[in-house]
Amino acid sequence: LYYMSFDELLTFSTAERDRLFKDALRWLGSGQIGFELDLDSISHMPVSAYNASGLSMRQARLLVKTAAALSKPYYFHLAEGSPDQTQSEQEKELMGKAICYLITDFIKSYGE
Repeated sequence: LYYMSFDELLTFSTAERDRLFKDALRWLGSGQIGFELDLDSISHMPVSAYNASGLSMRQARLLVKTAAALSKPYYFHLAEGSPDQTQSEQEKELMGKAICYLITDFIKSYGE
């Protein structure tokens, strides 16, 4: 079993992280797989498990685009994102925009 922690990924350049992610997707193949992105993993998202050192929104969007293009997942699940649990209208708007960006990126990139 081979795995890599998020902290270990941070030691690599952006290009190297991108290559590792693409290698992992290729290893999975084009079978019946799904893609799940936990919004708690994105830095500064207004979610229940606030995270100050996760993925940037740009990194999350790139992962979604890459996964949609290479693996053509059967489903895309955004977990832990609930605009109704935000503390302010600004946080609700931020959460809504983030979810829209991620879904749009997935749809536009699917199977490219």
